[in-house]
Amino acid sequence: MRVPCERTDPTVKIVLKIPQGVQFDDYEPIPGWTVSTSQTGGSQIVTWQATGNGIAPGQFMQFPFIASNPSTPGNIAWDAYQYYKDGTIVTWTGPTGSATPHSVTQILSASPATSATSDTTPAGTSGVSAPTAPTWSAGWTMADTVILTVSIVSILLSGLALAFALRRDNAR
Repeated sequence: MRVPCERTDPTVKIVLKIPQGVQFDDYEPIPGWTVSTSQTGGSQIVTWQATGNGIAPGQFMQFPFIASNPSTPGNIAWDAYQYYKDGTIVTWTGPTGSATPHSVTQILSASPATSATSDTTPAGTSGVSAPTAPTWSAGWTMADTVILTVSIVSILLSGLALAFALRRDNAR
């Protein structure tokens, strides 16, 4: 989860409501922040609380965590609440296209050729997601294949150059 600070006061707390069917598993500790989990109304709540200055204006922080997807396909909405030092709370719970949309993850049915995709948009960002590299069998990407091919050709050309150099030295 990436959280930018878009106001003049620092962000000091983030609360994430885990969607129904999703299981929050683990999180990465972030220096200067504590993490707690609770249950409210049947929903799991994860809270990151700053122990220091929080997220300064114009900066962002990432809060990595692992969660298990639901077993059924569909869209899941991640509601988040961003607390600022001045007491302002921004609720990232609106529909897509609103001023404060929640992030949505699309869970697809499992098959060998598909995987879950996400249009998870961190609070306050433009929704641009990183492209996924096309993959070949065994998890190789096209870039891996190109690098391997170039490496093999380079080794072959080096061997050929060495052979010609040795042949020229022997001819003298």
